[in-house]
Amino acid sequence: MLTAWIASLALCANYGARSIISFVSHPMCAAAIPKCAPTEVIASSASSFLVGDWIAQFAAKPLGRYLRGRRLLTISTAGWCLAMLAMPFALVNTRIMLVLTQSLFGFFCGLSFPAAHTLIAEHIPHSMRATAVSMIQSAGSVGNTVTNFVTPLAIPHVGWWIPFLVFFGCGLALVGVVWVFLPADEATLNVAVVKPDQVDSEVNSITELLTWIRSPLIQAMIFTNYTSGVVYYGFYASYLPTYFVEVYGVKVAELGFLITAAPMANAATCILSGVISDMLVRRGWQSIHCRMLMQSLGTLIPALCMGGLMFVNHAKSAAVLVTMWMAGKGLMPGGCMHGSP
Repeated sequence: MLTAWIASLALCANYGARSIISFVSHPMCAAAIPKCAPTEVIASSASSFLVGDWIAQFAAKPLGRYLRGRRLLTISTAGWCLAMLAMPFALVNTRIMLVLTQSLFGFFCGLSFPAAHTLIAEHIPHSMRATAVSMIQSAGSVGNTVTNFVTPLAIPHVGWWIPFLVFFGCGLALVGVVWVFLPADEATLNVAVVKPDQVDSEVNSITELLTWIRSPLIQAMIFTNYTSGVVYYGFYASYLPTYFVEVYGVKVAELGFLITAAPMANAATCILSGVISDMLVRRGWQSIHCRMLMQSLGTLIPALCMGGLMFVNHAKSAAVLVTMWMAGKGLMPGGCMHGSP
């Protein structure tokens, strides 16, 4: 499982880096000349990031096929850490530069999960894949936990631009770890890894995609992941600090004590969902029943918590609901990302 641990470490730093702008936007705009609106900075950053991430999902298949897991994760990590180095300069310059930098950042960040899944297909036995998938899924929450707690406390003392340099250094170190300690691409298990000379030229990606989306099961997974993603990226990953600052009057330095528990709970349930799914399959459950159970719980619990946010008037109550929401969302990897056949 060394492969899963290293991929998880890379994703941990990846997701930690994604959360920085939502924290630095307020102190950066307060010090900017001329003044800027934090919500506008976040909107530009989040939307351009997601464009890059969306493009990466289409590029990931051919890149994963030709580069394989280790090379793809190395390139992904190197790309987003260089984008971190450029980010402070982009934030204080024109909005176009911010959009371009965030788009590149989103593209390289978006390649990390496909690279990790490629590594799992190449090196992890079937009986351990759901656990491995849950590990890499929970790694993002661990990264968010560190960022959510440390960044708000550090910004008043070191300045808003230092976190970008810290994650640049972390990413650079991880490039070396990924390349040195991950197994060579040739040392794979006997799994179906497609090589360039094995690709049927008559079957292209568009045809394959159209075949997949005709399946009602795939359609249901797309819908639930879309709705979950809209709430996660549109609110939690982008505007949660702003929500507490502007709705409840919380100071930036106090945010870590309110929103750190949410990614911690998500990390715990991500791992738990994979362990439970693998256990149920070993005990005779059909894989599809495991997926349906975890997917249903991972959709219902967050929906109830999000609805509850409309009726709370205190920051601590909102923090509890956000934590429960992220804990419920952590069950989804055991459903839509289950690795057993």
